[in-house]
Amino acid sequence: MKYIESPDYYSKTDKMAIFLAGGITDCTDWQLEMVNLLKDLDIILLNPRRKNFRDKYNSFIKKLHAGKAEKTDLFVVSPEKAINSLSIIGSFKSISIWPFYFAIIAMIIVIRNVL
Repeated sequence: MKYIESPDYYSKTDKMAIFLAGGITDCTDWQLEMVNLLKDLDIILLNPRRKNFRDKYNSFIKKLHAGKAEKTDLFVVSPEKAINSLSIIGSFKSISIWPFYFAIIAMIIVIRNVL
C-alpha cells in the first residue's frame, strides 16, 4: 500500500487509488483505522486529513500572504480527460443530479428577484 496524505502530490498510476472522503473535523481519526485495515492491499490511499493540520495551515497562510505559495502546497486531484461541453451535457442524463441543479437555478432566480 502507498499512503498519500494531503498536501502531498498524487500522480495517477495504474494502481487503484481510494480517496478517504468523509469527516475530518470533530470526529475520530477513522482514516487511520482504514489505513490499518487496508495496509496489506496493493492500492494507493489518499487521505485529506493532515497530521498537525493547524501548524501546516498557519505555515501555508504565511506562504500565501508572502506570495510564496506553490502548487505543491495544495492537494490536487484532476480529471483524466479535459472537461468539454459534451461531457457536461452528458451529465444531465443522470437523474440523480437534477435536484442539485434545480436548487441552484431556483436560488439564482430568487436572488435576482431580491436584488
